[in-house]
Amino acid sequence: SWISELDSTKENFESAHLGFLWHSFSHLGITPDSSDKLLEKGAPLHDEHRQKLNIFLDGESPFTPFRVPSQVRQTVLDALVGYVRSHMEGMGELKSLAVLRQVFS
Repeated sequence: SWISELDSTKENFESAHLGFLWHSFSHLGITPDSSDKLLEKGAPLHDEHRQKLNIFLDGESPFTPFRVPSQVRQTVLDALVGYVRSHMEGMGELKSLAVLRQVFS
């Protein structure tokens, strides 16, 4: 259903990949308690961006608006991937990560 929704979405999709990753954590059994836990090993975010991230992550849909600069989305993507790596032993290199960076930058 996520792919169908993405296909029909005309706006607010620039952070959809982040929402998809976040919402998939519950299916993997590794959902962090908060964005603070997610970001604790990565680059820090300004309070304004952290507040927007919390609203975004609490949203029902991966298409919740998350209007921040591209660099912030990259930081969050790195944090999400790093979080998965820290919980999934033997996870190899994600070749699609470069594509995500390019498409959703």
